Amino acid sequence: MKRVWLTAALLCLTLLCGCSNQVIMSDRLLIRGIGVDSLGENRYCVSVHIMKTTEQQDTAEFLQAEGESVLDALNNLTLQVGKTPLYSHNLVVIFGKQCAEQGLDFVLDFFQRQRETRPNVDVFLAESSASEIMGLKHENRYILSQDIDDLASAAEINGKVANTQVYQIVNMNYRNASPYMPVLRDEGGKIVVDGTAFFEGWKLKGVLDEDETRGLLFLTQNLDEGNMVIDLENMRMTASLTDVKRSVDISIKNGVPSFQIDIFCEAHISSIDGAISKRLDSSYYKKFEEKLEEKILEQSNAAIEKTVLENSCDVFSFGRMLYQQQTEWWRHNQANWNRLMGECSYSITVNTLITRVEQELTPDL
Repeated sequence: MKRVWLTAALLCLTLLCGCSNQVIMSDRLLIRGIGVDSLGENRYCVSVHIMKTTEQQDTAEFLQAEGESVLDALNNLTLQVGKTPLYSHNLVVIFGKQCAEQGLDFVLDFFQRQRETRPNVDVFLAESSASEIMGLKHENRYILSQDIDDLASAAEINGKVANTQVYQIVNMNYRNASPYMPVLRDEGGKIVVDGTAFFEGWKLKGVLDEDETRGLLFLTQNLDEGNMVIDLENMRMTASLTDVKRSVDISIKNGVPSFQIDIFCEAHISSIDGAISKRLDSSYYKKFEEKLEEKILEQSNAAIEKTVLENSCDVFSFGRMLYQQQTEWWRHNQANWNRLMGECSYSITVNTLITRVEQELTPDL
């Protein structure tokens, strides 16, 4: 019995000792957003939002520090406030343009390696510098990182934002694909998404506009919903997209891969401007489908043209598909994929189906 009590006492002492090294929350910097800018060779500036919670509202405190690496700069924040940074609540990472031109491999590793960071944090590229975006104020308050993160979440609503997270960038690069991420810019003191940056390896290569981004989303099957506007015979139809699907079939013709890409989506007609006094027969809806298919095809071809054919950047993971469907060809040509992707043929077929016309009194489709 004495041995049992002695063992229990020792166990309790061990547990009590284990708590002595814990850092309490009041001694931590609750980081909610991180911006990274390159200041030249082996010198970085980090801009962070520190969450402050009061009884009335949540506010952000803006801090900056420099260092020889991203982690060194973040650790140098302690020289200003004397508290240990806590990264587990971080929502966004914003890279300055100079970082992207230098190469993200110099600044990205910390965000996937450090034990407190989360690999599913949303990633953005600042049109100019990350410090400019992080330092913006609205009504004398810093714009919260949560509000910036909501721009990425809006991708599920508007279908115009290529939402990307840390682990996806790393995975795309190691699978011979080209990473991409949304671009942020300051529009008169308001942060907006303005296109999609794409990379060759780890370095910035170009930017897709809104229509090309929509094509990217169709071709990567990352479009959940959104609206498209179509003009037809003095009328303007706005369609709500849903149930988007994409399939890719690859064949080898004369030693060159040929990609047959099929896109399908359903659409609901939400409004037809200029048609309120007209009764439209079913033939109009066929025309609307054809115009919708033309626009999706145009956007998708534009995305392939700029990324693959002009810049040899495989943002669509076509190389990964080749590995899966044409393994033998891929094994022999993988090393030359950056050059060969521009010699392949890409044929896109689009089919749409208008399934609902909301509350209009029209024939059943």
